[in-house]
Amino acid sequence: MPVIDRVTKGAPVNIHNNPQTRQLSRSLWLRLALMVVVWSLFCALFALTTQDFWHTVGEAVARTQSPWQQYPTADYNALVEHGLFNGEREYQVQMIYDAAGEPTYYVRDITIYEQLRALKGPLALGAYLLGLLVIAGLVLRRSIGYYAQLTGAVAQLVANPEDPVRLSDELSVTEQELNQVRCQRIAADKAAHAAEHRKDELVTYLAHDLRTPMTSVIGYLDLLCEVPELPNDAKERYIAIARDRAVRLEGLVEELFEITRFNLQTIPLERQEVDLAMLAEQVADEAYPDACDHHLTIKVTAQEGAICSVDPERIARMLGNLLRNAVAHATPHTEISVAVTCTSMPQGPNVPAVMTPAPGAPTPPAEAEAAAMSAAAPMNGHDSEGAASRGPEAVELAVADHGPDIPPELIPHVFERFVRGDESRGQEGGTGLGLSIVQEIVQAHEGLVSVESGGGTTVFRVFLPKTPISAGDVGALA
Repeated sequence: MPVIDRVTKGAPVNIHNNPQTRQLSRSLWLRLALMVVVWSLFCALFALTTQDFWHTVGEAVARTQSPWQQYPTADYNALVEHGLFNGEREYQVQMIYDAAGEPTYYVRDITIYEQLRALKGPLALGAYLLGLLVIAGLVLRRSIGYYAQLTGAVAQLVANPEDPVRLSDELSVTEQELNQVRCQRIAADKAAHAAEHRKDELVTYLAHDLRTPMTSVIGYLDLLCEVPELPNDAKERYIAIARDRAVRLEGLVEELFEITRFNLQTIPLERQEVDLAMLAEQVADEAYPDACDHHLTIKVTAQEGAICSVDPERIARMLGNLLRNAVAHATPHTEISVAVTCTSMPQGPNVPAVMTPAPGAPTPPAEAEAAAMSAAAPMNGHDSEGAASRGPEAVELAVADHGPDIPPELIPHVFERFVRGDESRGQEGGTGLGLSIVQEIVQAHEGLVSVESGGGTTVFRVFLPKTPISAGDVGALA
């Protein structure tokens, strides 16, 4: 489609800044000027080459309408005295001397000839102007043809987006725009189909996983009811197993509930000044029992002054999702590090949404805290070649864990909906919504989230501006 300037509501659109408008204007004016010049040259050449022809035609008309009349000198003088040549009619007079030297006058009436010759100029001008009207009509017809092409292209785009749009050279800008829209639609459709497919698979997985703990719980409870004389140690063991299965069942139900409410709705963010260091400590405390069950420790390091205008409930949920993801994938007896630092918002066209380590340069093994603090250095450094320009003041939250690396082919998709790293549906398999929700919350706060994974260390980094960049912040989660 033609490019339309982005304007505020109620402001007029400046069509002169439209690239397609400028291209069409140049093409139409050039075509019009060329046709006018060609027509003018044709008319001038026609007038020059037909002068003798029109003179011959005029002579023929004069001879046909009024033959020459011969008058002696006395008769001619008498006609002059009677005022014959003083009327409204036009006469042509020729004087010829005979052999005796006496003049003889030849006279003919050329009134009709002169009248016809007087019409030659207006007729020529009328023919020239008529040609200009024809030229204008042809140019207008071609202009209307552009709209017909656009209408057909839009209809094709709606009916069959797989076929590329083809337009005339004058509409090359619009052709490019329509093909971009076509590619975006195809990509969006494929992404929607893939997300729906993953969601259907996930529901199937969860339905299968629900059946297993449910059957186990019912089996152990039936055993306790049917055999009341079981030893106490056996009863305690069976009760513990049933409880573990019930906890797993509760988690699966929570995941199903998460899917049912995943129809994201826009709601206003309830911003307030929040100390993200303190918030990180609280979220880490809440994740401590789960970390202990996995034989993990969580360490929070923070700088002072990490105050941001954010929605604390959403940010707590975002950080909780990152910690749950770290707990689920970290190797037992390792440390999960949460680092809170004051920095600036990375800016510039080269800032990626998902970052991967350079080939052959994985993150070196180190303490989790050092990994979390140093992994952000390439983005925070001011002297590194190609570093992004710095933006508004921000707070960085870095969550690092030691464990299996994220597969390289999965890294570009980690923040997509219903993407799960555990394809075998193990006990740690989730809905694939956690990281997607992280991205939604960060984007609602006008922040940036990224991931690096290599050398047995995975680091998620979140950059949040200390103050809202734009007014009217709207969240994306219900």
